Amino acid sequence: MLQAVIKGADAVSKEIRREFQQSEKDLNIAMRIEGFRLMKQMRSEISHGRPGGVPFHPLSEIGRRTMAKRLQGDLSWKRYGMVGQAGAAKRRPLRRLASAVRYAVRKKKDYEVAVGFPAEKLSKSWVRIARRQQEGASFSVSEELRTWLRMKGALLRKKGDPAARYFFLKKSTGRFRTPARPILGPFWRVHRAEAWQNIRENFRRKQRGERI
Repeated sequence: MLQAVIKGADAVSKEIRREFQQSEKDLNIAMRIEGFRLMKQMRSEISHGRPGGVPFHPLSEIGRRTMAKRLQGDLSWKRYGMVGQAGAAKRRPLRRLASAVRYAVRKKKDYEVAVGFPAEKLSKSWVRIARRQQEGASFSVSEELRTWLRMKGALLRKKGDPAARYFFLKKSTGRFRTPARPILGPFWRVHRAEAWQNIRENFRRKQRGERI
């Protein structure tokens, strides 16, 4: 007999597949745990106006003095890309946008974790708002918006608020510009190395059978 026969290879193959599947499960859990941590961290840093320690471009006088309730009413500024410059954002830019931060773990060729504003986790309107704030945007000043600002300015003028003058636009003012307020780049530069270290450690702990 000129061959060596290893019996039970099928059982060994099944065991290897089971171990591989368990490793995949452990990696998935490790990445989800870190994704959740990064999501909370990004929300906090956006709320404080300093993702990755880089302060946002300051709000305009109009942005600081416009109430969130009115912006979300009949004249919703979502259409103008200015959500995040209202209400609580009188103190910090984009504070409201922090609530939209999500994370997603995807399996394509390899596993990947996405943190920020993944399209599969958010409505199209939130993704559009986040992109406009991240990249900056400009929009035309309609007569509807111009009239609304005059009304708001008149109310401020009655209160003796010097900021009222910012709400009466010049005829030559045809566009508003929302400055870019980068989030993802500054955040990832600071947290990337720590994130991968945490994923590796989470995976090792799962492989050892620890609960994490």
